[in-house]
Parts: sequence; C-alpha cells; structure tokens
Amino acid sequence: MGRDWKEQRAAFNLLSGLLGLVLAATPWLLGEAIDPLAVWSAVFGGALVMRLGFSAALAFRGWKAWGQAVGGPGS
Repeated sequence: MGRDWKEQRAAFNLLSGLLGLVLAATPWLLGEAIDPLAVWSAVFGGALVMRLGFSAALAFRGWKAWGQAVGGPGS
C-alpha cells in the first residue's frame, strides 16, 4: 500500500514539474513575449514550480537518481 502511494505521489510531482515547464513557456506560446514583465513572471514562476515538482518527485527515489547520475540512464 505504501509503495503505490509513493509512486502516485512521485507521478503527480513529475506532472507538476512538467506543468511548470508549460507555465515558463506560456509567453511565447501565447505571443506575449513582447511584455518583459509577463516573460519574467512566467519564467520565474515556471522555474519555481518545475524545481519544486521535480525535486519532490526525486526525493522518494533519491538513491535511484544518484545511481543514474553515476552510472548513466541504463543503470
């Protein structure tokens, strides 16, 4: 039961990270890249959401992330 919960939570955290990426790209996707305030706001907010989402997802599998960093993606 605990393992399924951790996997679901990690998946939702990864989804949050991906949504942060979309948030960071919205000024260009919506054609609002002319306004510097909109660009900086979206990029900063998106980067924050990405950082929190991806780091929370990797916190449950920290040993696996370190193993992949040392041995490559196939390890």
